[in-house]
Amino acid sequence: LIQITVTMVLLAQEIGWIATLAGTFVIILLLIIQAVLSRWQGTVRQQSLSQTDKRVSLTHEVIHGIRNLKQYGWEGRLAEKVNELRDIELKSLRKMISIAAMNDTFVVAAPTIVTLVSFFLVSFLDSESSFTAAKAFTALSLFNVLRLPFAVLPNCSSA
Repeated sequence: LIQITVTMVLLAQEIGWIATLAGTFVIILLLIIQAVLSRWQGTVRQQSLSQTDKRVSLTHEVIHGIRNLKQYGWEGRLAEKVNELRDIELKSLRKMISIAAMNDTFVVAAPTIVTLVSFFLVSFLDSESSFTAAKAFTALSLFNVLRLPFAVLPNCSSA
């Protein structure tokens, strides 16, 4: 909390309170989106593991009962059943990978989005054009400093 407070005061000195609060709001919003996506990914992963367990269990039964399967000609039906379970498992894995890709996109895009929102507000609100490259790079560095405490903060409150 101390790091967040100090960083926000420094940011406010560089770019103003409105742009600082807007950038901080965007960081918090993106972290919430990432948390929701991560939770969704965990749920899909559990479903995928359940499907994998079913497929592996059936495959194990097929291997141990191979003599009976060959004797009664059931290998085709059971192979179809294993393939159906595998298709369900693959759909779940594709869904999980898609969610992870969305989450990774937010992680990569977050600094750019925060910077664009804050700098847009600074340029829109600051009619004197006192926004220099030095202030821009300082603000960018300070926003990057804020990302870690905001990412860790939910874990601290649940402990």
